[in-house]
Amino acid sequence: MNEKIENILNLSMAVDSEMIYKSRELQIGYDRTDNTWDLILRYRGNGTFLFEYDNNAKILSGGYALVNVNENRIDELAGEERVLFAEKPKALFFEVTNGIRVSCVTPLQNNYGLYGKGTIAGIIDSGIDYYNNAFIDENGKSRILEIWDQTRNDNENSFAENGNEGFLGVGRIITQEQINESINENNRENAITVDTSGHGTHVAGIMAGNFARDKRNNIGIATKSEIVVVKLNDSKNGFFRTTELMLAIEYLANKAEYYNKPMAINISFGNNYGSHDGTSLLETYIDYMCDREGISVVVGSG
Repeated sequence: MNEKIENILNLSMAVDSEMIYKSRELQIGYDRTDNTWDLILRYRGNGTFLFEYDNNAKILSGGYALVNVNENRIDELAGEERVLFAEKPKALFFEVTNGIRVSCVTPLQNNYGLYGKGTIAGIIDSGIDYYNNAFIDENGKSRILEIWDQTRNDNENSFAENGNEGFLGVGRIITQEQINESINENNRENAITVDTSGHGTHVAGIMAGNFARDKRNNIGIATKSEIVVVKLNDSKNGFFRTTELMLAIEYLANKAEYYNKPMAINISFGNNYGSHDGTSLLETYIDYMCDREGISVVVGSG
């Protein structure tokens, strides 16, 4: 094992080519047809000596280079005093897809069939683009049960239905029936509610978007869950307020109880006020709501 060669490259060269091709990680950069490796090098001095190993070596800035070298000459190359370190290339993945995998969601989906069926994804954000295919099932119907648009004040709501009595006069409730009618009309210009920033739609896509309707891989987490959305009112100064947030949490918890299904409530925004020690009234209220059966509140951090 050469100390100037990264461990995974040392390992790759220590096994036969058949073993290499059983591992996605090991085989990256290897061509068993001519037994060569693509390598990333750090060197010092003049890099022209690398052309002795690869006529098409690519000399980069800062003493870096890319070469393709026969495996039998890699130890010789690493033995050069001017070579500081050598490593093999690595595969790159779209982070949205990779994030699902490294968060151990993929085995839950594939091995146990856990796609969120029978649960509700509660999303408090800037709204949602209900026309997006990620939120439409295989029958062309919306998976969104309801949207509470706090910004609407047109008195065209259905607050007396579906357990919404306590929110009378605040914004507008948009039912699944109304959403499906709007989707069938296919006229975005007349959308009942819109997500002007796109943030809420992006968050909803990660949490519950089903991108497999065209046979691609699932990218969302709970791809078969139903969805309830609160579009927060940004009040008069352009910022969401904790008062509207608390109303939204209350509304969603009541929805979970009404539909008799467990709900995960996502809150992907916050502020820099206070001590963040869990003692503010907002924080203790969220703790209290988490004690309700079937309610989980997830708050972004970092």
